[in-house]
Amino acid sequence: MANEIPISPGNNRKVIIAGGSGQIGRHLAIHLNSEGYQPVCLSRHAPAPSLPYASWHHWDPMNGKIDEHALIDAHAIINLAGESVAGGRWTAEKKRRIIDSRVSSHLTLLNEVQSKGQTLPVYIGASATGYYGSDTSDHIFSEEDPPGEDFLADCCKQWETAALDRVSVVNRMVLLRTGIVLADDGGALAKMAGPVRWGIGSRLGTGEQFLPWIHIRDICRMYQKAIENTSMQGIWNAVAPNPVTQIELTRTLASVLHRPLFLPPVPAWLLKLVLGEMAEIITNGSRVSAEKWKSVNFSFRFPTLRPALEDLI
Repeated sequence: MANEIPISPGNNRKVIIAGGSGQIGRHLAIHLNSEGYQPVCLSRHAPAPSLPYASWHHWDPMNGKIDEHALIDAHAIINLAGESVAGGRWTAEKKRRIIDSRVSSHLTLLNEVQSKGQTLPVYIGASATGYYGSDTSDHIFSEEDPPGEDFLADCCKQWETAALDRVSVVNRMVLLRTGIVLADDGGALAKMAGPVRWGIGSRLGTGEQFLPWIHIRDICRMYQKAIENTSMQGIWNAVAPNPVTQIELTRTLASVLHRPLFLPPVPAWLLKLVLGEMAEIITNGSRVSAEKWKSVNFSFRFPTLRPALEDLI
């Protein structure tokens, strides 16, 4: 393919993964290692974990600190860092940490690249489909659509702006707006499958809210594609091409797990009472387009939900 970097031992294969201890980061390091890359994960903890598929350097993005040797000779930086949006009620302090952790990680990495005067071929940052807001409608959001107006949309806008304001520091920048990542080692799928396994799965709110999703192996392959395809720049939706509603996902989970669904729906007001503003990520959702991936001949391993769940469960 004309815009693909040739795979050869002579290429610089060092890839920095910020947020390498998170779910996507762990899978991505293993995947890139299997593809001949040299993943280097950045960790806030000292001593950093010793893992066979990646080396580690210390960093402290909230204070703008990073090991001075970490980025030397890097071909690519992948920034997945940021405080979880699902870890507790969205207090004012929690919201501040969610945004600050994302903005500071971009600034720390890109400031370090600039201060070293190095040429970085590609910088790839995570974002989220929450950029489009919680819009349960027939509209299918593409990368050109404006941001929504809720907290997650504002968070994603600030997250992306922090990187795009420094785009001149690198040769090429790609930002992936990621949907719900389905993996077999916890995360969103475990939270959704748990109640279904126990026979207490149910519709949440109306159940008609769309859930843009992606299989863990496909999101790892998307990051690899962004490293290798030099035509990729700017914003890309990292979702499967077939979004489903919350009730469709729950029913498919129940079918794959051979469990019944018989409980009444959980009303949106009750979810908001229990979770506060964070209930938005459960009771609302948007349809998001994956059409742009056709332009780089990306082939989804798991374009539809049921085979994805059967593979993971």
